[in-house]
Amino acid sequence: MNIKHKLVLAFAAIAGLPVLLVALLVILNLREEARAAFLDSSGREIRQVDHAMQLFFESIEQNVDYLASHPLLNGIDAGLKRYISADAAQIHEDAQLVAELATSTSGDAKNLTGLSDELNRLVMRFRT
Repeated sequence: MNIKHKLVLAFAAIAGLPVLLVALLVILNLREEARAAFLDSSGREIRQVDHAMQLFFESIEQNVDYLASHPLLNGIDAGLKRYISADAAQIHEDAQLVAELATSTSGDAKNLTGLSDELNRLVMRFRT
């Protein structure tokens, strides 16, 4: 190798070394920033999903409280589950109470469907 080739190689190394160092520094900084941004956005998404789930379970709790305090449910006696000793008239009365309860809570079922749809929309929004 002659002196010309050695000089060209030395100048290329001198010129290329700072470019490589700057590129390495930029890559490391970008990686760290991307990681921090990912952790931050993931934490926000997790908090939003947690809040949505809390709302969902609060609505379920409200529905359970409503059903527990509903007068038709309170009017059903303990004999409803046992049909062995019950006569046909008692079975008929209990069936009517259950039918009245089912018709009176159809609006609540629509509310639950709406809440379920809203929760599904929130979950889908967080997935994208």
